[in-house]
Amino acid sequence: MAKPRVAAIIQARMGSTRLPGKVLMPLAGKPVLWHIVHRLRKCHMVDVVAIATSTSSQDDTLASWATEAGIPLVRGPEDNVLERYLLAARQLNADIVVRVTGDAPLVDPSLIDHMIELLIAESADYCTGEPGVLAIHEGFAPLTRKALEKIGKEGASEPAGREHVDGYIKQHPEQFSIVHVPIPEAHRISGTRVSVDTPSDLEFLSLLYHELGANAGELDVAEVVALLKRRPELLSISAHVLQKDMTHANKLVVIRCDGHPDIGLGHVVRCLAIARCLRDKHGIGIVFAMADRAPGPEMVRESDFPVELSNGEESESLWLEEVLTRRHANGLLLDIRTDLAASSIRNWRRKGILIAILDDGSERRFCADLAFFPPVPQVNEMDWTDFTGIRLIGWEWIPLRADFDRKLPPPTNQTPQVVITMGGSDPAGLSLLALNALQRLDVPLNARLILGRSFAQGPQLAQLLPNLRVPLTILENVSNMPEALSDADLAVASFGVTAYELAALGIPTILLSLTDDHARSAQALHQAGMALSLGNHADVTEGQLADVIRNLLSDARVLRTMRAACVHIDGQGADRISNRLNKSLTEQLIKHQRSGQ
Repeated sequence: MAKPRVAAIIQARMGSTRLPGKVLMPLAGKPVLWHIVHRLRKCHMVDVVAIATSTSSQDDTLASWATEAGIPLVRGPEDNVLERYLLAARQLNADIVVRVTGDAPLVDPSLIDHMIELLIAESADYCTGEPGVLAIHEGFAPLTRKALEKIGKEGASEPAGREHVDGYIKQHPEQFSIVHVPIPEAHRISGTRVSVDTPSDLEFLSLLYHELGANAGELDVAEVVALLKRRPELLSISAHVLQKDMTHANKLVVIRCDGHPDIGLGHVVRCLAIARCLRDKHGIGIVFAMADRAPGPEMVRESDFPVELSNGEESESLWLEEVLTRRHANGLLLDIRTDLAASSIRNWRRKGILIAILDDGSERRFCADLAFFPPVPQVNEMDWTDFTGIRLIGWEWIPLRADFDRKLPPPTNQTPQVVITMGGSDPAGLSLLALNALQRLDVPLNARLILGRSFAQGPQLAQLLPNLRVPLTILENVSNMPEALSDADLAVASFGVTAYELAALGIPTILLSLTDDHARSAQALHQAGMALSLGNHADVTEGQLADVIRNLLSDARVLRTMRAACVHIDGQGADRISNRLNKSLTEQLIKHQRSGQ
């Protein structure tokens, strides 16, 4: 009897919403997809290794890579993984298909061979691991062409079939002959994830290569298991990342925000904090929708999230409508100061898209399912009569980056350290105002100036520096802000996300505001005792600022009191917002499923 023709078919796309382009990202010097192909070609039972991708233009890069590497390629519908497998199996004339995911670079050739041999020997439809045995393996399973065609006829309308292919077999085991392969003891381990869904996963796998000194594609899974059992602390790198399975409904949130010198970068910073929690903790896909103005989009891409850019040639409503529709979005998070029409948002909400807003007092708030606000005076003054969603107001709902979830210990400087930090762009040149104020002081101090990536006052700063008498250190493009602030006795800052970050770290702060509205918001921090707000910067002279700095530095009791008051902000806001968004998305999806929508 002739050996059945076996095709290992790798499902791969460039459009992952958790980590775009992950299949071609480097791991130990080679693309993730190269690792999978390299390891599958070691299988004695596999006759051909192929890639099944989509016909979307964003997968053209992947197709070119496959062609250059000499790997057979089949392209099919972007939103139907099952159909791509059927097309590939038919084109390759396969009797047995090994379904392989394109994000699992540690597929094990010897185990795959054993599974195929067992499938053939038992004349079974599908082979999988022993029930209840936790192992390192992810991302591969063989099934017969007959079973695949059966899924195509009977399971194409179910997500477990259309999106996960063999997930249909797991949900309907009575319809198939299933055999279980024994898992070697050396492969057994719990709490691991060796697929690539987030930057943390790639970091973890890179560390495994480094620790074991293996060449690209040559990591032995038994050695990996042994290493992780010896050093379980290595698992913490990606332990926070949710491992999605076929029971998780696909959720995708579009985040609409902008970041450029005119408005600063705070909107992008806080939205990225929420996006990371949604992606890593809840497995939710994220797409940012932004105006094509630097550096906001670059910041998002550097964090490995996809970006949809508006060129400004069509209305914001029409552009965002197209993005939401094409991306099949379940949710929309708005953190904008544009004139996006409330009527458009109301229409999207009627269509079943969950609407959430951050700190938005415009008419858009009446269209929101969830409205997140800090406890600023303006919120209580708003008319909420027609609001039908849920208001979540308080210090606990302020989204901050992950590094701002702890208080810094009080500094022990002999000479006071004053830090000046005015956010990402400092459009009004408040850094210069603060430096000039320090020039007026007759007390010993050291100064540190932290410049954001869009700082636009470079020439003016260069002109000021030669005459500056205060010892000054300038930091740019700071990647670890808590470290840069760790010895600060006092900060002078512009109100915005930076002000909340300073409070989260427990640093006494003098606040200057760009607008009267910002000054009113800063009053909440002032009244809570976490900061001293001087109001609109236009009303503050260098001499007045110098006097306030001098008075605070000379009063240790007041500084201690300000540090103690900072307990109000714990840095967990992004996590709370992501939890609430996920809960509401889940409830909405269940509601739609029950209503048959």
